[in-house]
Amino acid sequence: MKHLKSILLILLFAGCEEYYEPNIDSVKPIYAFEGYVTNLPGPYCVKVLKSNGYNAEQQIEYVSDAQVTIECKDGPIYNLTYDANGCYYTDSATFLGKINHSYRLKVETFDGKIFESEYDQLLACPDIEELTAQYYEKNVVTTDGIYFYDEIERGIQVMNSTDTYGHTPYYKYDCRLILQSQQRYNNPPSIIDFYIFRPVSSYGNLYIANAKDYENKHITGNQLFCTSTKLFRYADPSLIEGLEYELINYGEYVRVNQYSMTEAQYNYWNAVKHQIENKNYLFGQIENQAIGNIKCTSNPDEQALGFFGASAVKSAIHAFSLREQKNTVYSIAIDSFPDTDTMIIYNERPLFSVRFSN
Repeated sequence: MKHLKSILLILLFAGCEEYYEPNIDSVKPIYAFEGYVTNLPGPYCVKVLKSNGYNAEQQIEYVSDAQVTIECKDGPIYNLTYDANGCYYTDSATFLGKINHSYRLKVETFDGKIFESEYDQLLACPDIEELTAQYYEKNVVTTDGIYFYDEIERGIQVMNSTDTYGHTPYYKYDCRLILQSQQRYNNPPSIIDFYIFRPVSSYGNLYIANAKDYENKHITGNQLFCTSTKLFRYADPSLIEGLEYELINYGEYVRVNQYSMTEAQYNYWNAVKHQIENKNYLFGQIENQAIGNIKCTSNPDEQALGFFGASAVKSAIHAFSLREQKNTVYSIAIDSFPDTDTMIIYNERPLFSVRFSN
């Protein structure tokens, strides 16, 4: 009888079960913009996106039917043409950014909203005086989920030096790293050499510098790239299966682009950097709000995200040779860079390759 009562109670509660569907508020779509004018030949890209809510099926929407123009202060207006993935391009034959000129973005969407950025001045950029690299070792703690281990991590740091006297103190950088290796297969009576160039991703970090933080506005030791040697894989054992090979020569190419910035640009990207690197997690305080320079002029209550700016660019390319056993890095300035997003292989030594010292 006791068991029968228990069964009846279970059936009673099961019969009263109701399904609850929470009413999740939708988030109003927000237009987002990003684009730059430089002193290098175009075309220049301006992205027009629509950021939807977390509960939307498509969180990012590419806007393809807007009218996009770039206006030069006291100068001409340039129309941009849509291509794909939210990108609108300038005509490289008619538009080249000029030093000390100011530019702004204007976008009119299909639903009649008008967005405009503030004017941003294209400030001159000094040369990168020097790219340096140093081999480093640091103690790190790793775990396999059960035990903790003390290890020595070895890697390489790339830094720049720039004299900014007479120029803006604010700069942004991108850094690209390519590994070069030469591996030899001894297959009597012939010897086969392959020259391999393998990219290592370095675009995930945001590198900025404020020359006011350095003595006499001379930027020294500004870290641009830092990676462990665990990520370095010079040789490729899969090129010729079953044959032994010898790693003859190896080293790294580094290309750095230095972008001049106005104070408004610096404040924006510095705030973005703090948000990306925020270590306080969910409930941590955000040190700086990333407030862009684009507003909806047709409706002041309409929110907009992003930044449109102008920058002059100076580049530097170096070849480094990291040798763990010598605890040394060799460095030479070079003119060519194997700009590739995937591994490339040559049967003969390409002209741009570097003969590193072993």
